[in-house]
Parts: sequence; C-alpha cells; structure tokens
Amino acid sequence: MKLSSYSPGVLLVFFFFLPFSLLADRVVLRNGQILNGQIINQNQTAVVIRTRNGVQTVAKAQIARIQYGDFPDPEEERQKQEEERRKQEEQKREQERREEQLRRQEELRKQREELRREEQEKRENADDAGDPMEKENRGKWYSFLAPSNLSQLYWDPGLTEQKIKVGLGIGTVRNNWMGDRLIRSYLQTDFLFSRQNAFQQKDIEARNGWHLTGDLEYSINRYFIQFQASVSRQQGEAPFVIAGPQRDITIDQVTYNFGNMSEFGNVRNDRMRWEDQELHVGYRILYGGLLDLDLMLGMHRSVTLADLDQNSLALFDENPDRQFKFRIFRASSEMQGLSAGLRGIYRLSEASYLPKSSYSFLFPDLEWSLFYRQLSGTLGTSQVRTGISILYGARGQDSELAVDYRGTGMQGAMGLVFKMPWSLSLHIGGEGSSILMKSKEYYNRTSDNDLAGLIRAQIFPFLIPGQFTTRDIRRSTYLRLQWEYAF
Repeated sequence: MKLSSYSPGVLLVFFFFLPFSLLADRVVLRNGQILNGQIINQNQTAVVIRTRNGVQTVAKAQIARIQYGDFPDPEEERQKQEEERRKQEEQKREQERREEQLRRQEELRKQREELRREEQEKRENADDAGDPMEKENRGKWYSFLAPSNLSQLYWDPGLTEQKIKVGLGIGTVRNNWMGDRLIRSYLQTDFLFSRQNAFQQKDIEARNGWHLTGDLEYSINRYFIQFQASVSRQQGEAPFVIAGPQRDITIDQVTYNFGNMSEFGNVRNDRMRWEDQELHVGYRILYGGLLDLDLMLGMHRSVTLADLDQNSLALFDENPDRQFKFRIFRASSEMQGLSAGLRGIYRLSEASYLPKSSYSFLFPDLEWSLFYRQLSGTLGTSQVRTGISILYGARGQDSELAVDYRGTGMQGAMGLVFKMPWSLSLHIGGEGSSILMKSKEYYNRTSDNDLAGLIRAQIFPFLIPGQFTTRDIRRSTYLRLQWEYAF
C-alpha cells in the first residue's frame, strides 16, 4: 500500500508515536537554547518541530541555525551518564568490600599467629623456671609428650576456640570389587567339580567410576569428632571362556551326544554401588606450628550392591546345536569394623624458607592420613542360569551363595590444601585402600538340590578353605571444598 493513501491526520498520529530515539534534527535559537527533535514542517517564516515536550512552532527570526542529522538527546545522554556513574560507584563499593574482607582475613591470620607466638613464649618462660631435666628434654621430638604442665596433655588453656568444619567433595574411583574374585572362584570350582570344565575370566576392567563425599567435624580444645559419608558408582566388563566335556542328554529315550564344549562370553557390570559411613573421635597431638598431627579412632561401615550379567555362546564338536547361555548375579555385602590411624597437615604456606607476601595463600599445605582397618561381614550372591538351545529347547536353574569374611588392611590418602577467601579451602589429592578378606564360613544352595551341590556345600570349606579369600582394593581421586567456622 502506498504511503500517499493515508490521510494527514493518520500521518500525524504515526509520527507522534515514533520512538524518540529516531528524532535527529537540532534547532539552535539566537538566545542559546537548543531544540532537539523531528522537524515536521517549515515555511518562509516558521519551523514546526516535534520535541520531547510536544510540537513547537518557532519563528525563523528567532533561529540562529538548523542542523539536520543524528544528534544525541540531552536527556538520554544525562540518563546514560547517570547509569554509567552508578555502575562505577557499585564497582568501586564492591572492590572496597573485597579489599576490606581480605584485610580483615589478613588481620585475623596475624592475630592468630601472634596468639600462638605469645602462647609459645609463655610455655618457654614457664619451662625456664622448671627443673634442669625438663630443660634438657626441651626441643627434642618427644618433648610434646612431656610438657611442663602435664594437665596440658588433656586440656590446653591456650586453645579457646571451637571449630566446625563442613566439606563436600567429588572425584573418580577405580575399584577392584571383592565380589568379582568370589564369583570367579565359585564358578571355577563349580565347573571343575561338577562338569570337569575349565573356567577362565580376566579381571573386570573398571570404567565410569565416580564418588560423592560429605563430612562434618566439630572440635573443642584438643578433641574432635568427625562423621563422613560417601556414595560411589562404577561399571565394568571382561571376557571369559569355558572349555571341557559336555554332558549327554536323553530326550524321549534318545541320547544325544555333544562331545567337547567351547563357550565364549562376556561379563558386564552395569550397576555397582558402594555406600560408606565413618565415625571417628580424635585427639590433637601436635598443633599450632608447621605440623599438625591427630590421632583418630572410630568405626567404619560399608554396603555394596552389584549386578553382574554373563552372556555367552556354546559350541560343540560332536553336535550341531548352538546354545545361548545367560547367568545373572545379584550380589550384596555389608561390612563393618574398627579403624585407627593418624592424619596430619604440613603448612608449607607458613614455612620460614618461603617468601612472605600477600600471595602466600598460593603455597598449598600438604595433608596426609594413614589408617589400619578391620572389617567383618557377609557377602551374598543369588544366581539365575538360563540357556536356550536351538535344537533342544530351554532350561534354567537358580542358586545362592554366601560367604562370611573377616579382613584387615590399610588405607591412606595424600593431597594439597589451598587456602581461599571466606574461610574456605580447596583440597585436591588421591586415596586408596587394600583389605585382605579371608573366608570363614561358606553357604551354598541350588534349586534342584542335587547331590553334587549338597556335597560341595559341605566339603568346600574344608578342602579349599582359602579358595574364596579375596582382596578389596579401592583407588580414588578427590576434589573437596571445605568451610571452617571458629567461635
């Protein structure tokens, strides 16, 4: 539609509602006043201009000059300048707040260092007034075991703060699950005794392992209590092979020979889950210097759930049959026991041989821990075997296996601690454990209750007591953020 088809009134309304940012003309009056807007009409005697305040008619005798083009509106310029000034003031206030917070943290650190220095001077002055034997032992590595005031061994008056620490961490895991060795040992023994078959399987190759860990700690004077919980998941797979003679079967009084069997398959673990809880009480042996050393005693509980699926194809040298076999294992374990160990921190950030500057927080501290663990409990599995024969149909069987275990081993960790603002710290490192689990009792049940199965359940624990001994190995990395509050 052509523009000329609109009436003058419609055009006036259209121009009136145009955004003011489109107005670009400028009229400069002889008295110095400036009008910014859209010139909508003019003749030999006057100029009509639409401004922010409305339509104005100005005599040309009052006009010094007219400028056509893109000129900024003073009101818009003022608003932009006001907005820019406000943003600059906000940035300045935010910068001042951050600087003030860093200054307060630095002052708090200096006050703590000064307090530790004063307490150390008090102890040294008190030691100077002691007997010569105490002076001779002063400075030796075991001096913390014999302070001048023996009451400090169980309560130090210089430690007036209470602390709460809260941590949350994530990381990767790569574990060797103890149930993998148990199931392999069971299948090797079962196939050998019941079928004279050989079973071989590689270790399950772990993949997609991760963990999420949280902890809470409260300390008062030289004592603290800590609770930690974590959940881990992992997947994996491995190939296996079974070889040996195959039993003949009789159907409708006809016996079918199979000869030797070769079975090739793959075991997959698409759901493996660990749930761990730890509760420790601790005693601070060393503190206030470059080295912190804590003694910890507590309990540990671990629950494991796992699903293993075996899929295979069996071939025979005297029979054209092909058999597809499926074995489904559902396993779970619950272990609990005691743990005892040490943990420590070496403060590289406060070492005398490092330069002192405002960037000292970039030097990380070194953290480590070492624990002795004792665990006991039961690992149980249920198994469903099914097979589909191309020539002879399908059959199935189910069974259950449970083993009582007791084990001992070690767990250790080492990492770096980076100090951060707002009482936060970032912990990066790795940890691992190895527990040797020895079988104590063995239980076995099959759905058909065949004589061979009953005999195996009775004689296995006596003939091969170490057959089901296994080792639970865990390896992981961690990235942990911790917040500390002192009051």
